[in-house]
Amino acid sequence: MNKALSLILAIGMLLCLCVTALAAQSLPPGFVALSPTEMDWHEAKDYCANQGGRLPTAHRRGGKNIAGVDGFGKTKTPWPRVFQGLPGQQLFWTDTDAPDSSQAAYLVGKDRGKIKVDFVEKRNKHRVLCVQK
Repeated sequence: MNKALSLILAIGMLLCLCVTALAAQSLPPGFVALSPTEMDWHEAKDYCANQGGRLPTAHRRGGKNIAGVDGFGKTKTPWPRVFQGLPGQQLFWTDTDAPDSSQAAYLVGKDRGKIKVDFVEKRNKHRVLCVQK
């Protein structure tokens, strides 16, 4: 019984490593890592630092309005390429605090086929997409 459990655990770990490697290989230039799991904002910052990158920055115009996110703008648009092939709703952490709250941060992602920028509490769990330092 122990051998069977050990084999199942080994296969699971190998699968996780393969998925992570495939995700990293398909990232556009400028992106460092895509997390295999969801994590809160603090874990996301640590994850990116450990991968040699950082969380992307959402650049505010004023109030809640976002002018752009690293790698997502009029001249450089790899974010939409990242979202291609990802199923369903995908939201990723940024390092930008929400207006009037250090307990919330902006997310960027895809929701029902459209690019979305919004903010949520940092204790929520979301995927992480790290950019170059």
